[in-house]
Amino acid sequence: LFSEKTTALIRDAIRQRYSFLPYWYTLFYEHMLTGKPVMRPLWAEFPDDENALDEEREWLVGPALLVRPVMEPDVTTISLYLPGRRNVMWYDWATNKPKPAPGAVYVNGSMESVPRLQRGGTIIPVRERIRRASTLMRNDPITLYIAASYNKDNLANGTIYMDDGETFNYKKGEYLYWAFIYKKVSDQLYTITAKNLDKNGKLETDVLIEKIVIRGVRYFPMNVHIYLDGWLIYWLLLFL
Repeated sequence: LFSEKTTALIRDAIRQRYSFLPYWYTLFYEHMLTGKPVMRPLWAEFPDDENALDEEREWLVGPALLVRPVMEPDVTTISLYLPGRRNVMWYDWATNKPKPAPGAVYVNGSMESVPRLQRGGTIIPVRERIRRASTLMRNDPITLYIAASYNKDNLANGTIYMDDGETFNYKKGEYLYWAFIYKKVSDQLYTITAKNLDKNGKLETDVLIEKIVIRGVRYFPMNVHIYLDGWLIYWLLLFL
């Protein structure tokens, strides 16, 4: 039905979609709570940016991920518009390189590599162990991608929603809805806090946070400490 190349592209696109399922699932839950669309135009998040009003080639998946599909044949680079004021930073998902807003930039783009950029100040949960079916990934660990902002406290935040993915037991409290907050305490000390947003959710799960990737920092942390305090979990990161 398809050529070998096309089949490989389809397979890779499906694998990437599987990776982002924790983020998609959370967005659909928040859509149920707030009515905000899962996929949204740029102006939905940046109403003060006049250039965002006319942009029809790209869109946002939730508040955190900008996507620009490749619609031109035989290209290796494409242009896209980065919305926001001057303190907004976007990070190329594939390379982690920061790109400041606002303005148009050229990025690598082809049928094999669809441009995706993470908005500074956001946290996106993904799964990086891709299996042949999404149902086989439900108990796999989570990776958090933190994109540091360029405001004075380098704040970033995100959420995750989980249930069993099959039944209506979430109506009986079998779910969890947590927030993650990344914050600067001092020049050397940063914290990541996990907070339960809905204590009615009582899902017990073995899913772990396996890895945390922080975009936009200059140094590797020298020490990491984890504390549990009731409904809060703290990670303390010491940069030297």
